[in-house]
Amino acid sequence: MDNYAKYILARECPIVYFFGIMICGHPKPMLLGMLTTLVNFMNSPMLVQLYLNCLVKIENLNLLGFLLIDDASGFLNANICLMVFKVIGPLWILLYWLPVVAKLMNLFPMSTTNTRNWNILNWNIRRINDPGKHNAVRAKIEESACSIFCLQETKREHFEHSYIKKFAPKRFDKFAFSPSQGASGGILVGWNSSIFSGQVLEINNFAVNILFTARHNNKPWKLSSVYGPCDGEERQMFVDWLNELQIEEENWMIMGDFNFYRSLENRNRDGGNINDIFIFNEVISNVGLQEIPLKGRKYIWSNMQDDPLLEQLDWCFTSANWISAYPNTLLMPL
Repeated sequence: MDNYAKYILARECPIVYFFGIMICGHPKPMLLGMLTTLVNFMNSPMLVQLYLNCLVKIENLNLLGFLLIDDASGFLNANICLMVFKVIGPLWILLYWLPVVAKLMNLFPMSTTNTRNWNILNWNIRRINDPGKHNAVRAKIEESACSIFCLQETKREHFEHSYIKKFAPKRFDKFAFSPSQGASGGILVGWNSSIFSGQVLEINNFAVNILFTARHNNKPWKLSSVYGPCDGEERQMFVDWLNELQIEEENWMIMGDFNFYRSLENRNRDGGNINDIFIFNEVISNVGLQEIPLKGRKYIWSNMQDDPLLEQLDWCFTSANWISAYPNTLLMPL
């Protein structure tokens, strides 16, 4: 379509010209889509003849013009045009409207499920008090593109917002924490309140439970960030707490460093505590926890020695309801 044709279209059909430019960047797709649709439904030989003559000029369809030209009149033969158009008309309608529809879908995306993707970062930080770690923690939070972060083994007894700002991006404006017990434990959960509202339900020595509600659809769900004690009375208290969870009717996620493994294959060395394996798997069965398997890595924890012991001690579990509500949930290492 040359500049003169564009000028005529803009002058005579300003609405078609304007929307064609706005949606497709060029008036031709919308113009021809409208004309082709109109001609197809009118089923008039003379209208088809006029349309195809214009189309030959606009689209430079010289071959089509050569085949259908009427030697007597110098124009495309009306009857032949109608026969041809009955075959190729619907195809042309599709051809011209597709780019228009595609552009409209990009301009006005529709969501029929009203769902969004969001990430949670879970990390045994092994002490947050070291200022040298702050930049690295911030970088990992940003890399994860998370809306919620859960840090275990913070080894810090208290958090205030001014301290959290040293390692957390500004979007994380809400937090809850469980203080460390001396030099061990400690949990911190931070979230972006523009995406989730959060209500703290329970804080104890080994868990922070929060009821989150998504801002975009007002759907509630629960998150438990846990750090399981390694031994002693606290370890048994952690097991008892897990066993008492009632998650059947909830959308509930439980994640963190449990300090338990489910089988001997969760270690890179022989040995291991068979009794702990039985205890952990019994809890999982009793509560009805559904494991979200880790993709792309076999072990998460290391004792950081030259010949390291490697184990999987971090886990992510959900309720059965969660699996139905969020079937695409994935657990990925950073």
